[in-house]
Amino acid sequence: MIDTEQPLVKSGRPRFYRYDSVKFFTVLAVVLGHLCENCIGDVPFFGSLFLCIYAFHMPLFIFLMGLFEKRYTDSHRLEWHKIAFYISLGYLLKGLIWIVRTIQGKDPNVAFFYGKDITWFMFTSAMWMVTAYLVRKVHPAIVLTVSFLLGTFCGYVPFICDVFYASRYLVFMPFYLLGYYLTPEQVTRFVRKNIVRIPAVLLSLIFFVLCFTNLKEIYPLRYVFTGRNQFYDIPVPGGCGFHHRLLCYLISAVVCIAVLSVFPDRKIPLISAMGQNTLSVYFWHKPILYLLSFSAVAPWLQEHWGPVGYVLVLLLWGTLLTVLLSLDPCMVPLKLLHKGIVRMGTKGQKWLIALIFLIGSVLFFPELIELLS
Repeated sequence: MIDTEQPLVKSGRPRFYRYDSVKFFTVLAVVLGHLCENCIGDVPFFGSLFLCIYAFHMPLFIFLMGLFEKRYTDSHRLEWHKIAFYISLGYLLKGLIWIVRTIQGKDPNVAFFYGKDITWFMFTSAMWMVTAYLVRKVHPAIVLTVSFLLGTFCGYVPFICDVFYASRYLVFMPFYLLGYYLTPEQVTRFVRKNIVRIPAVLLSLIFFVLCFTNLKEIYPLRYVFTGRNQFYDIPVPGGCGFHHRLLCYLISAVVCIAVLSVFPDRKIPLISAMGQNTLSVYFWHKPILYLLSFSAVAPWLQEHWGPVGYVLVLLLWGTLLTVLLSLDPCMVPLKLLHKGIVRMGTKGQKWLIALIFLIGSVLFFPELIELLS
């Protein structure tokens, strides 16, 4: 997914600029969320902002990905170049993170078949595409219902966890499939309605206020929003269960609708253009944030600028980083990789995928045995 939105040349319609702008805002939230995560213990504001962001950023990011995925039919087959591209990108990012963390002298905490790092999105994206293709002849209502039930109750199953990214694959799959079965026109018509827009915005504002006024009580929901924790590991009073997942699904849906509804349909200078390069931001930002955490910038800011200045400077830095990584030069390596994979042809792409997993199985054989035992 170099650019998730097709230009719709055949129909003569313009780009959906609303979604370009929303994509930029969403990837900005991804960057700020990871920045806040490293600073939660420094200033309480970051904990509140972190919870606000995690309520919607990945669900919306994934929904938009599905929204602009072309529906699979007998004539439109599975595009193996996308599968190979995302898997290759995921392992390249793992390697980049390993290099950065090793230079820092810290435990890279990088594994081949599972992980807690941000590479999960690359692999689950490929898995969702394959899933959508495999169920292409099943009625959407059945597929959505089953995916929703799996995402709701998978938290009770111990072996559905970070191994092969199974938990996040199931938890976020309803957002991908919902976008996949809808069209941009349908979504635009829906979020334009005042009867939808106004309640969504008001309810989102109430949730955001609660994040800042009652953080201690609702902060454990962060572990539900991430999609990777089993219910028994989530520190919710009285125990976490499917009803907490349902609550988080509802909150995410409402906030996503609110975000989609407040952006205009017209092109926003710079922002709309940068919204077409969100993948480069996702790929490059985490290694850069790791490098930032290795510096003494944060302690210096706290000492000389105080809490308010510290917050403002880091938010400004996160925004600037997102803008810089949205520029076309940052997309060049990813486009070259994608172009090279396309040239390999379907047979070569399948062999590439097989080769990646073969090499991984050899290099990480003890890890694989431990996971399967």
